[in-house]
Amino acid sequence: MDALTIKKDIIKALFFNYIYIFINLNNQAMDFEVKDSNGALLSDGDSVQLTRDLKVKGSSTNLKRGTVIKNIRLSNDSNAIECRIGKSTIVLKTEYLKKKG
Repeated sequence: MDALTIKKDIIKALFFNYIYIFINLNNQAMDFEVKDSNGALLSDGDSVQLTRDLKVKGSSTNLKRGTVIKNIRLSNDSNAIECRIGKSTIVLKTEYLKKKG
């Protein structure tokens, strides 16, 4: 075997190991439940409503009480969700949210 064949075999092995790890990470089930301030279960794509005014760190914007946020994403933390406000993605604590509808 020449050096080129060995390099190709190494690249194939690394590629397939990466694919295997990537698939396993995506198929893992979440070990925790994400609940809002009222105890309702939240899932990806839900709409939530703010229960109080919030100041956004690093920005001059404030989020008003009653603002509805659509299409949330669950994060790796059971006490936080990710969402888009305008063009920016922010993380909100679930203690300031209630499930809408």
